[in-house]
Amino acid sequence: MKKSILALSALTLALGVGLSACGGGKSTYTVGGTVLNLTYGPLVLVTNGMTIEVNPTKQGVSEDVKYSFKDQLEYGEVYDVNLVQIGTQDNAEKTPIYKQPDHQTCAAYSGTKDTAGRLTTINAVITCVLNAYPVSGKVYGLTSTGLELGNGSTVASIAITKKEDGSAVDFAFPTVAYGYTYGITVVKQPATQICTVDNGTGVMGDAAVTTVSVNCVNKPT
Repeated sequence: MKKSILALSALTLALGVGLSACGGGKSTYTVGGTVLNLTYGPLVLVTNGMTIEVNPTKQGVSEDVKYSFKDQLEYGEVYDVNLVQIGTQDNAEKTPIYKQPDHQTCAAYSGTKDTAGRLTTINAVITCVLNAYPVSGKVYGLTSTGLELGNGSTVASIAITKKEDGSAVDFAFPTVAYGYTYGITVVKQPATQICTVDNGTGVMGDAAVTTVSVNCVNKPT
Protein backbone atom coordinates (compact mmCIF):
# COMPACT_ATOMS: atom_id res chain seq x y z
CA MET A 1 0.00 0.00 0.00
CA LYS A 2 2.84 2.35 0.90
CA LYS A 3 4.50 1.61 -2.45
CA SER A 4 1.27 2.47 -4.30
CA ILE A 5 0.96 5.78 -2.49
CA LEU A 6 4.58 6.61 -3.24
CA ALA A 7 4.14 5.72 -6.92
CA LEU A 8 1.00 7.87 -7.18
CA SER A 9 2.79 10.80 -5.54
CA ALA A 10 5.68 10.47 -7.98
CA LEU A 11 3.30 10.40 -10.96
CA THR A 12 1.46 13.49 -9.71
CA LEU A 13 4.76 15.31 -9.25
CA ALA A 14 5.88 14.34 -12.74
CA LEU A 15 2.66 15.60 -14.28
CA GLY A 16 2.96 18.86 -12.38
CA VAL A 17 6.50 19.37 -13.62
CA GLY A 18 5.41 18.57 -17.16
CA LEU A 19 2.58 21.09 -17.08
CA SER A 20 4.88 23.68 -15.59
CA ALA A 21 7.39 23.12 -18.38
CA CYS A 22 4.64 23.63 -20.96
CA GLY A 23 3.50 26.82 -19.30
CA GLY A 24 0.30 25.24 -18.09
CA GLY A 25 -1.76 27.49 -20.41
CA LYS A 26 -3.85 27.15 -23.55
CA SER A 27 -2.39 26.29 -26.93
CA THR A 28 -1.90 29.24 -29.29
CA TYR A 29 -2.31 29.43 -33.05
CA THR A 30 -0.95 31.66 -35.80
CA VAL A 31 -3.56 33.08 -38.17
CA GLY A 32 -2.12 32.86 -41.65
CA GLY A 33 -2.96 31.80 -45.14
CA THR A 34 -2.53 32.44 -48.84
CA VAL A 35 -3.65 35.15 -51.23
CA LEU A 36 -4.19 33.61 -54.66
CA ASN A 37 -3.36 35.50 -57.87
CA LEU A 38 -2.31 38.73 -56.16
CA THR A 39 -0.97 41.03 -58.88
CA TYR A 40 -1.04 44.47 -57.28
CA GLY A 41 -0.78 45.61 -53.69
CA PRO A 42 -1.17 46.38 -50.98
CA LEU A 43 -4.05 44.14 -50.01
CA VAL A 44 -5.03 44.94 -46.41
CA LEU A 45 -6.43 42.08 -44.32
CA VAL A 46 -7.86 42.22 -40.80
CA THR A 47 -8.95 39.87 -38.02
CA ASN A 48 -9.22 40.01 -34.23
CA GLY A 49 -7.98 43.59 -34.07
CA MET A 50 -4.92 42.81 -36.20
CA THR A 51 -4.04 44.29 -39.59
CA ILE A 52 -1.58 43.13 -42.22
CA GLU A 53 -0.58 44.41 -45.67
CA VAL A 54 0.08 41.78 -48.32
CA ASN A 55 2.04 42.57 -51.50
CA PRO A 56 3.24 40.56 -54.49
CA THR A 57 6.99 40.26 -54.92
CA LYS A 58 6.75 42.48 -58.01
CA GLN A 59 3.84 44.78 -58.78
CA GLY A 60 2.06 43.67 -61.93
CA VAL A 61 3.18 40.03 -61.72
CA SER A 62 0.56 37.59 -60.43
CA GLU A 63 1.55 35.16 -57.69
CA ASP A 64 0.23 33.26 -54.68
CA VAL A 65 1.45 35.07 -51.55
CA LYS A 66 1.72 33.60 -48.05
CA TYR A 67 0.94 35.80 -45.06
CA SER A 68 0.59 35.54 -41.28
CA PHE A 69 -0.67 37.91 -38.60
CA LYS A 70 1.74 38.98 -35.88
CA ASP A 71 -0.16 37.90 -32.75
CA GLN A 72 -1.39 34.41 -32.01
CA LEU A 73 -4.86 33.35 -30.90
CA GLU A 74 -5.65 31.09 -28.00
CA TYR A 75 -7.55 27.86 -28.39
CA GLY A 76 -11.25 28.52 -28.91
CA GLU A 77 -10.96 32.10 -30.15
CA VAL A 78 -12.95 32.85 -33.30
CA TYR A 79 -11.16 34.45 -36.25
CA ASP A 80 -12.66 36.02 -39.37
CA VAL A 81 -10.05 37.05 -41.92
CA ASN A 82 -11.32 39.56 -44.47
CA LEU A 83 -10.54 42.75 -46.31
CA VAL A 84 -11.00 46.09 -44.58
CA GLN A 85 -14.65 47.15 -44.83
CA ILE A 86 -15.08 50.77 -45.90
CA GLY A 87 -18.86 50.97 -46.20
CA THR A 88 -22.03 49.22 -47.31
CA GLN A 89 -24.00 49.19 -50.53
CA ASP A 90 -27.32 51.01 -50.59
CA ASN A 91 -29.45 47.90 -50.89
CA ALA A 92 -31.72 45.84 -48.67
CA GLU A 93 -28.92 43.43 -47.78
CA LYS A 94 -26.48 46.26 -46.94
CA THR A 95 -23.77 44.36 -48.78
CA PRO A 96 -20.32 45.25 -47.40
CA ILE A 97 -17.92 47.31 -49.50
CA TYR A 98 -14.28 46.36 -49.01
CA LYS A 99 -11.06 48.24 -49.70
CA GLN A 100 -9.55 46.55 -52.76
CA PRO A 101 -5.99 46.60 -54.07
CA ASP A 102 -5.39 48.57 -57.26
CA HIS A 103 -6.86 47.05 -60.43
CA GLN A 104 -8.16 43.90 -58.70
CA THR A 105 -11.11 42.50 -56.79
CA CYS A 106 -10.34 40.14 -53.91
CA ALA A 107 -12.62 38.14 -51.63
CA ALA A 108 -12.53 35.56 -48.85
CA TYR A 109 -12.40 32.11 -50.44
CA SER A 110 -11.94 29.30 -47.91
CA GLY A 111 -10.98 28.75 -44.29
CA THR A 112 -11.26 32.43 -43.42
CA LYS A 113 -13.72 32.10 -40.54
CA ASP A 114 -13.39 29.40 -37.89
CA THR A 115 -12.34 28.63 -34.33
CA ALA A 116 -8.66 28.47 -33.44
CA GLY A 117 -7.68 24.92 -32.62
CA ARG A 118 -10.31 23.14 -34.66
CA LEU A 119 -7.62 22.58 -37.27
CA THR A 120 -3.92 22.10 -36.59
CA THR A 121 -2.97 24.90 -39.01
CA ILE A 122 -4.99 27.96 -39.97
CA ASN A 123 -4.93 28.57 -43.73
CA ALA A 124 -7.28 31.43 -44.59
CA VAL A 125 -7.38 31.70 -48.38
CA ILE A 126 -8.19 34.94 -50.20
CA THR A 127 -8.60 34.93 -53.98
CA CYS A 128 -8.07 37.86 -56.35
CA VAL A 129 -8.92 38.53 -59.99
CA LEU A 130 -7.96 41.37 -62.28
CA ASN A 131 -10.77 43.80 -62.95
CA ALA A 132 -12.11 43.49 -66.49
CA TYR A 133 -14.16 45.82 -68.64
CA PRO A 134 -15.94 45.62 -72.02
CA VAL A 135 -14.74 47.19 -75.25
CA SER A 136 -17.55 48.85 -77.18
CA GLY A 137 -18.33 51.46 -79.76
CA LYS A 138 -20.45 52.39 -82.75
CA VAL A 139 -20.55 51.61 -86.46
CA TYR A 140 -21.42 54.61 -88.64
CA GLY A 141 -22.71 54.67 -92.20
CA LEU A 142 -23.44 50.96 -92.50
CA THR A 143 -25.88 50.30 -95.35
CA SER A 144 -24.70 46.90 -96.53
CA THR A 145 -24.58 43.39 -95.06
CA GLY A 146 -21.80 41.05 -93.96
CA LEU A 147 -19.70 43.25 -91.68
CA GLU A 148 -17.79 41.34 -88.99
CA LEU A 149 -15.55 42.82 -86.31
CA GLY A 150 -12.94 41.08 -84.20
CA ASN A 151 -10.82 41.73 -81.13
CA GLY A 152 -7.38 40.22 -81.52
CA SER A 153 -6.94 36.62 -82.57
CA THR A 154 -8.51 34.83 -79.59
CA VAL A 155 -11.95 36.44 -79.38
CA ALA A 156 -14.75 35.27 -81.66
CA SER A 157 -15.79 37.85 -84.24
CA ILE A 158 -19.19 39.49 -84.05
CA ALA A 159 -21.54 40.19 -86.94
CA ILE A 160 -22.91 43.70 -87.26
CA THR A 161 -26.40 44.14 -88.65
CA LYS A 162 -27.31 47.41 -90.33
CA LYS A 163 -30.25 49.48 -89.18
CA GLU A 164 -32.98 50.18 -91.69
CA ASP A 165 -32.97 53.87 -90.84
CA GLY A 166 -29.21 54.09 -91.40
CA SER A 167 -28.43 55.19 -87.84
CA ALA A 168 -25.31 54.15 -85.92
CA VAL A 169 -25.09 50.55 -84.72
CA ASP A 170 -23.83 49.77 -81.21
CA PHE A 171 -21.46 46.85 -80.61
CA ALA A 172 -19.63 45.41 -77.61
CA PHE A 173 -16.98 42.76 -77.08
CA PRO A 174 -16.48 40.59 -73.99
CA THR A 175 -14.48 42.05 -71.13
CA VAL A 176 -10.72 42.53 -71.23
CA ALA A 177 -8.67 42.37 -68.02
CA TYR A 178 -6.76 45.37 -66.72
CA GLY A 179 -3.35 45.73 -68.35
CA TYR A 180 -4.18 43.51 -71.33
CA THR A 181 -4.22 44.80 -74.89
CA TYR A 182 -7.21 44.97 -77.19
CA GLY A 183 -7.33 45.51 -80.93
CA ILE A 184 -10.57 45.91 -82.84
CA THR A 185 -10.31 45.09 -86.54
CA VAL A 186 -12.56 44.50 -89.51
CA VAL A 187 -12.57 40.73 -90.00
CA LYS A 188 -14.94 40.83 -92.96
CA GLN A 189 -15.98 43.82 -95.02
CA PRO A 190 -19.63 44.34 -95.93
CA ALA A 191 -20.65 43.41 -99.45
CA THR A 192 -20.72 46.86 -101.03
CA GLN A 193 -18.77 48.99 -98.54
CA ILE A 194 -15.35 49.53 -96.98
CA CYS A 195 -15.15 50.07 -93.21
CA THR A 196 -12.25 51.39 -91.16
CA VAL A 197 -11.66 51.44 -87.40
CA ASP A 198 -10.68 54.45 -85.27
CA ASN A 199 -9.52 54.27 -81.62
CA GLY A 200 -9.53 50.49 -81.90
CA THR A 201 -6.31 49.57 -80.11
CA GLY A 202 -4.96 50.13 -76.63
CA VAL A 203 -4.28 48.72 -73.19
CA MET A 204 -7.23 48.20 -70.85
CA GLY A 205 -7.30 50.60 -67.94
CA ASP A 206 -9.64 50.96 -64.98
CA ALA A 207 -12.79 51.71 -66.97
CA ALA A 208 -14.74 50.40 -69.92
CA VAL A 209 -13.62 51.43 -73.40
CA THR A 210 -16.54 53.04 -75.23
CA THR A 211 -14.86 55.18 -77.88
CA VAL A 212 -14.17 52.72 -80.70
CA SER A 213 -15.71 53.91 -83.95
CA VAL A 214 -16.11 52.07 -87.24
CA ASN A 215 -16.81 54.19 -90.29
CA CYS A 216 -18.24 52.68 -93.46
CA VAL A 217 -18.37 54.17 -96.94
CA ASN A 218 -19.57 52.80 -100.26
CA LYS A 219 -17.03 51.13 -102.51
CA PRO A 220 -16.04 53.18 -105.56
CA THR A 221 -18.11 52.33 -108.59
